[in-house]
Amino acid sequence: MALAILLISFKEHSRVPQNDGKFTVVLDAGHGGHDPGNLGNGYLEKNIALNIVLKAGAILEQHPDIKVIYTRKDDTFVD
Repeated sequence: MALAILLISFKEHSRVPQNDGKFTVVLDAGHGGHDPGNLGNGYLEKNIALNIVLKAGAILEQHPDIKVIYTRKDDTFVD
């Protein structure tokens, strides 16, 4: 009996939440704000990474079946 209750409980809590049918992509530019990352050839890593993420996100957002989430879209430090 205890095993049956355990299995039923586990099954209830392990369900994947329903979404809107879109494939979700999370783009993380890293660094930002007071954390510049590395400096190479006069370019800060935080700026290069953010530019790449924003351009990739713009391309992905053109597809109606893709949902894009950004960890940052400007020069902010994410805790």
